[in-house]
Amino acid sequence: MKENEIGKEISKETIEKCKKKLLNKKEMINANIQSMKHEDTTNTGLIDYEANFVNILALVNHGNSNLLRIDNALIRIEKGNYGHCFDCGNSIDEGLLENIPEITICRSCASDRQKKEKRK
Repeated sequence: MKENEIGKEISKETIEKCKKKLLNKKEMINANIQSMKHEDTTNTGLIDYEANFVNILALVNHGNSNLLRIDNALIRIEKGNYGHCFDCGNSIDEGLLENIPEITICRSCASDRQKKEKRK
């Protein structure tokens, strides 16, 4: 699927769908983080407790990282510059935005980044 051109606006319908998905993801991540923070570890040994703590900490950090991406996407929606590639400025394909609403780069730039990484 070809990327949209520079300056092409993302449809209001797509933006609303993406906003709803982002808010749902945010709510789900926050609920998961809260449940992990209150996990009962009173009947575990020290080694199990430490391993569990490390796992929970990693999951919370991952959740916080996802929340940051989601919050940034919501800010871009409010500012009116949502759906434009950070690298080239082109509009990101609406289908891609609907599948990954927090995405910041188009397929073409993602492909270019992968090629550069492979060359390193």
